[in-house]
Amino acid sequence: MLKKTGRGRLTAILMADAVGYSKALSGREREALATLVDCRRLMSGIVEELGGRVVGTQGDSFLTDFSSSTDAVTAALRIQEAIARRNDGSREDGLSYRIGVNLGDVYDVDGDIHGDGVNIAARLQALAEPGGILVSGAVHDLVRDRVDADFIFAGEHSLKNISGRIRAYRLAPKAARPKTASPRPDDAGLGYERPSIEIHPFRVLGGGRSARKACDMITEELTSMLSSVAGILLIRGDLAASPENTREIEARPHHYRLTGTGLVSDGRFRLSAQLVESRTRRIAWSDRSEADLDRTFKMPDGIAREVTTALQVTLTEGERARLWNSGTSDTRAWETFQRGREKAREVTRTGHREAERLFRTALAHDPSYLAATVTLGYALMDDIRHGWNPTPEATWPTLLALHQRALHLGRTYPDTHGLGAYILVLQRRYDEAIETMRHAISLSRGDAEMMAMLGLIYAYAGQAENAMLCYERAMQMNPFAPLWLRNNLAWAYLRTRRLDEAASAFNTVIRRDPGFVRALIGLASVQSRLGRFDDARTTADEVMRLDPLFTVDGWAVRQPTADAAWIEQVKDDLKKAGLK
Repeated sequence: MLKKTGRGRLTAILMADAVGYSKALSGREREALATLVDCRRLMSGIVEELGGRVVGTQGDSFLTDFSSSTDAVTAALRIQEAIARRNDGSREDGLSYRIGVNLGDVYDVDGDIHGDGVNIAARLQALAEPGGILVSGAVHDLVRDRVDADFIFAGEHSLKNISGRIRAYRLAPKAARPKTASPRPDDAGLGYERPSIEIHPFRVLGGGRSARKACDMITEELTSMLSSVAGILLIRGDLAASPENTREIEARPHHYRLTGTGLVSDGRFRLSAQLVESRTRRIAWSDRSEADLDRTFKMPDGIAREVTTALQVTLTEGERARLWNSGTSDTRAWETFQRGREKAREVTRTGHREAERLFRTALAHDPSYLAATVTLGYALMDDIRHGWNPTPEATWPTLLALHQRALHLGRTYPDTHGLGAYILVLQRRYDEAIETMRHAISLSRGDAEMMAMLGLIYAYAGQAENAMLCYERAMQMNPFAPLWLRNNLAWAYLRTRRLDEAASAFNTVIRRDPGFVRALIGLASVQSRLGRFDDARTTADEVMRLDPLFTVDGWAVRQPTADAAWIEQVKDDLKKAGLK
């Protein structure tokens, strides 16, 4: 009887299979077996050197797993290089391998691993060329900037017994990239650029002036609402149409056009809207709605709000956006809350102050708005852990009261328990915090931001490897993950002494947002530790320019981490960079 141990876990899977091994066995079994054993020895050495685990070697296959997607892809490249050197073009006993790499959930069963994560890796392996490597889109999105190789888009595939289509990328060492390869347009990006929406006035299909007026009102409301939504860049259609801007806008890796039509008939207004990805012409979302014409004139914001929520669900926030929308009937509260979310994403002292003000205003409009209640709690908690609040003791009663209010308003609301988990972290009750956040994730039906929050709790608990797995999973779940998630991943690299990767990740965040102070602090630490003191001092100067109130001790004393020695090391790094 098979024994299944533990829960599913996220891991990087490398599956390799020998090409033509069955044919090689014919008439020369002993030689073929010796070749297979020699190749396995080479591959096992590389896997173990990079921290992976050899799971199975049934037949001519080779199954391994890694805690890091970067290590799995690096192993795949090194394996193919080692096998090619072994074969060297002249040996009669040469074998070639196909390799597939995927990031996904697996289950441990009697020393083996099973699950869709393994199945996808196996299907990709079967699609690869002899001597080639295919990786899934999930792996590509995470490691594209971390390995010295080119990723060549190989299409989307329907794989046996796997729901949905899987993006595949062929891996080639830099020097081996064919000249004829044409990279997918979004390969030029870094994978963390927010989507842009080009909005056009809705067209009138029938109904004369009434329909035109309704369409104009809804377009105006949509433009106003989308401009305040966190994580989306809004571009007016008239601006996009100007020749000097067309090329730049269409080059964006995640650009969409929002169009719609309106029709008035028998006193009813019928609206049809769709969101189309510019590059592929794929319809990302579409919907139809109908309402009395008089209601449309009186409450165009209601229709616009439903469309905005649907776009958030599709592009940035997932199902969490529906909870935000259903939590209040007051559009003023909802719009103010959205503006607060946008300010909170700045992760700055002044940005959070403004976010707190907006969340309080939203609650003034609707005191029972649960989303605003918990998000105000998150903002107050961030004030404490970032060292922005000089008197955190005075804030504790408010923070605890907000959590109690959230429990009263909605015990099944995921963020109610997310806020509770963060409060437990501030109290250094890490095991309870992890269990509470896991409960929040179970209620959220796979929300990317909740998964990232679990990663942060793991990081504070001193479990950096688990934190990185959560961050990678969150970015797999939401390709438009906010910058703070990438920043948290960079800090996890720093915590595990992967300094080059940490520097690269911090620089990615800073390129996207030069004012992201938390990333600059981390970069200064990395640069000091690498002995690049001139660079570290320059970075430290920028920290002080952006946040003149920053002090090393003020930041460090508020970090709710279990690893005091690590905090002391970072303090030493920052002081060497010139921060006080």
